[in-house]
Amino acid sequence: MNELRAEGRCFNCRKEGHESRNCPDRRSAPSPRTSKVSSSSVRFAKLEKLAEQKREADIKIFGVRIAENQQDEFFKVQDSIYLVWLKRQLEDLYGPEGAIIAGQNPAERFKVISRQKNYVLSDSLWPGEPLILPKMYVIEAGFNLRLELEHKNNWKDKFLTETSEERQQICEIIKQKFFVTRGPVYLIKDVLRPEFEYFVTRHHLSNDNWDPVKIISQGILVGKNEESVEEVISERTQESIAEIRTVLLSYFGPEEAILHGFSKETRWIIRKMSNGFRIFDECYPDLHLIIPNEQTESGTIDIVEIYQKASLITEGQEFDWNTYMKIAQEEYQDQMSSMIWQIFMEHYNWPEDVRLHNGFEKRFTVTPYGEDYEVIDWTDVRITHLVKRADIESGTWSVEEILQWTESIRNASDSEWIPGSGESEGGEAHQDEMSIPSI
Repeated sequence: MNELRAEGRCFNCRKEGHESRNCPDRRSAPSPRTSKVSSSSVRFAKLEKLAEQKREADIKIFGVRIAENQQDEFFKVQDSIYLVWLKRQLEDLYGPEGAIIAGQNPAERFKVISRQKNYVLSDSLWPGEPLILPKMYVIEAGFNLRLELEHKNNWKDKFLTETSEERQQICEIIKQKFFVTRGPVYLIKDVLRPEFEYFVTRHHLSNDNWDPVKIISQGILVGKNEESVEEVISERTQESIAEIRTVLLSYFGPEEAILHGFSKETRWIIRKMSNGFRIFDECYPDLHLIIPNEQTESGTIDIVEIYQKASLITEGQEFDWNTYMKIAQEEYQDQMSSMIWQIFMEHYNWPEDVRLHNGFEKRFTVTPYGEDYEVIDWTDVRITHLVKRADIESGTWSVEEILQWTESIRNASDSEWIPGSGESEGGEAHQDEMSIPSI
């Protein structure tokens, strides 16, 4: 290096004429002068941006956690209210008698638990299927637990009547001191003071704290107590129920009810509630169907909307009621056609006598014809029979009556063209619905 300095050559490229600090082959930038460098010249822009993004993300995540916690807290509060309320309702509706006779604490008879989106009600005295009620239905205004229980086979039978054995046994338990009449409240008559009446309520029985002395002190004179007033269904309510039933029958038709063993009167049970009308459909017992007061008052009852809303709870949010019913009604019509065919065949002692008519094994063909059903007898294709929807709904039709009407039409028309008759063998059959009377 001393030799290069002495010869005047560059330390970097070893050439003459310049120094290493201004060498053209230099690859590194010269060091900055210290007077131009300060700590404020350093910028952490990207780091600051990332930090800001993290703070925003933390705020969002923390906010979501707060919302989730608040929602969980809401459901906990809701359950704490309705679990107690449902249990108390069960105890009031069924009373303490059954538990007392069974040697059980009445407060321990019923159990109500929360399970996801449902409340589950069970009875330790009547083992069997528990009652499952959707939460979103229970919390609706106007929910009536008694109505639900009255239409559940394994629950409605538990209600006590005045002649129930449990109440008779309770009477025997306290009969030593009083003459007791069975009822929702136990009416007590003292033979020494017949002008007074005393009452032992179910509340007394449940807590086992009733005292005859105290009850006697609270006795009332006969005739001074308030009379019970029966709930009278208003004329408007009766009209609304009739209107709802008409709309239901128009939408569903008679096929589904008949195939499930019900009539138009027994398939639907309609009850008035404060917020509308509750429908119990025997063909769809799991659906909680509510018609709002607004629809009955305005005369715009939307059956599809009501069934769609109820089915979403039991079948899931992807369920389409319209699509389901379109397929179901076609199937019910086919089944009804088969049912009518069998009734006609049995009228002719099917299957024993079938082959007596030109060797045909299948005498009749039954097909839907609008709302009615057309019956073609292939041993006599000059005329078709018609089973009307109104007759199916009433359940009063018979093959004999239909055949008589068909015969009377043919005789009256003589040689005139008859609806459903063929002009020639293999010819096209025709229909004139107006000329065929209702059976």
